[in-house]
Amino acid sequence: MKNTCSTRLFEVDCVKAFAVIYMVCIHVYEQLSIYDHANVMPDSPFRIAIEFAGGPLAAPVFMFCMGMGMVYTRHNKPADFYKRGIKLLLTGYALNFFRQTLLQLIGLLLGIESDLDIIGGLLNVDILIFAGMSFLFIGLMKQIRVKVLIMYIIAILLQAISIWAVNFNIGSMALQCIAGLLLPTGKWVAFPLGLWLVYPVSGMLFAEILRTVSSRSDMYKKVMPVSAAFLVAYSSIIIYSGHDIRCFFALCKDNYYHQSLLSTLWIIPIIIAAICVSYFLVSSFEQTLIGRCIRYCSINLNRIYIIQWLLIAYSVAAITVTGAGKISSPLIVILAGVLFWAATVIINAIYMMISAKIKVLRMRSFNGFYSNGKYKVGMSGTLWVYDMKDNLLGRFTETPYSYVGAFVPEKDIFVSHTNEAHLVVYDIANMKMLKKIKTCNCDGSEDTGVIISRDGKHLYCIQAHWNDWLKRRLVVYDTENFEIEKEYFSNESIINLKEIEIEEDGICYVLFGERNEESGVIESYFVGIFQDGKIVEKRKLDLKRDNWMDILMYFSWKRSGFTKKTFPLFLKEAGIKYAIPENPCSLKSLFETGHMEY
Repeated sequence: MKNTCSTRLFEVDCVKAFAVIYMVCIHVYEQLSIYDHANVMPDSPFRIAIEFAGGPLAAPVFMFCMGMGMVYTRHNKPADFYKRGIKLLLTGYALNFFRQTLLQLIGLLLGIESDLDIIGGLLNVDILIFAGMSFLFIGLMKQIRVKVLIMYIIAILLQAISIWAVNFNIGSMALQCIAGLLLPTGKWVAFPLGLWLVYPVSGMLFAEILRTVSSRSDMYKKVMPVSAAFLVAYSSIIIYSGHDIRCFFALCKDNYYHQSLLSTLWIIPIIIAAICVSYFLVSSFEQTLIGRCIRYCSINLNRIYIIQWLLIAYSVAAITVTGAGKISSPLIVILAGVLFWAATVIINAIYMMISAKIKVLRMRSFNGFYSNGKYKVGMSGTLWVYDMKDNLLGRFTETPYSYVGAFVPEKDIFVSHTNEAHLVVYDIANMKMLKKIKTCNCDGSEDTGVIISRDGKHLYCIQAHWNDWLKRRLVVYDTENFEIEKEYFSNESIINLKEIEIEEDGICYVLFGERNEESGVIESYFVGIFQDGKIVEKRKLDLKRDNWMDILMYFSWKRSGFTKKTFPLFLKEAGIKYAIPENPCSLKSLFETGHMEY
């Protein structure tokens, strides 16, 4: 069977995007309406609908899809999961501080009394903290090589054991919240790992099956009626046995947060059915504006979650201070939820625009910066990889002193020439280092870049001689296996190569110096045409007009991708402000005019 899920699944993005709207609406309902959801079971069509949509179709959907993402992610090493988990934990606690603890402290300064516990608010176990704990736990399971099916069994057992902790009474609020990372120990614990882990692990199990099928459509056609039939039959049994099915999603008495095997068996088929329905009803919108909006909400889920909570929390604070009344109309609750969602999306878009500008400025501070239209690579010793939206995809730390490189045309292959005398080949799409080639025995001597031919078949690299860093040779590699095809100037003691460029017409220009045969000192500098293994034409540079070191600094800056960090000193001293040149000087123009044009 082949893997049909190597990219994002639009149906998953779709259920997450709708879950975002349901989530905002349920939070508005909880925080800003007059309904006593904490003590009274949903007793109207509106309350049943909003608590159902904001229950099974919100947090469990996020968790299930998070589990699916754990299977498809390229960052699937235990260390990646630990790092992600710690980041989510810190983000969750930071959100607790800014949406609640800070407001409580301000309230105390203003003399406003509150029955809320400051420690409980700060250590509140919400969904971001649960997500962090999930990544840490599953990272540990991956570290000890536990299979997904075994994880699922562990999650079911944990849920069965953890539900009994509802009756525990821990006096200390701090200890209550710390224990709440695993167990349902009190009112400040919404999503303990023990009760909710089953959802991300179920998502992992579903994804493990889905990625092996040859057709998602065929699988969904089989799964959807089975899920629907199971849901109907199971619901009938639950109702017939005397259980109130509203307890599976009602906020009253924390029924929804106290997940058990009974509620999990009811909610999971709803999630699977929602994914299947999304695939058949909404997949045609994937390439439209609606599709882009859906994907936007899915990709920016965490940030949207944070922003909407801050907006709602500070709205509650404003109502408390002003004495304004809460919402009583179901229609206004829904409209307010949609408005909060829209405001959240707009604020996130503004944040992304500002962040993108900052990222561009920061990226241009790399020693080297390159793009092939699909990926961006920044080089500062470490090699950093970004997508075209400036999202960090990963980094390579195995090859330090990487400052210059080039993409192979029409491929996601990147080649760097390190200062420790290695030519390193990377598969950027799959984040793998393919090959590491030693170029000479003189570590620290390699300061030249690499040039790829216009047809992408050959790589040209100026390298030091094996045992003499003062001498330079031109080595040509094929770009299939990166084996040496030809080598020029290997026995040359007069010509000292510095730069090479290939124009669109295929003509190759080189910048070089010529040594005095007796003293070995470079006395003259030239730009020439390299053809058939030799320099066929050359033009001597007028150093009275252009300083040789200035020329080298300019082309080194060009080779770096015109980064701000490598902006030449002589241009700064001339009062020229940093900017990427619209018409950069080339070796061809230097050959034709004999001088630099900035």
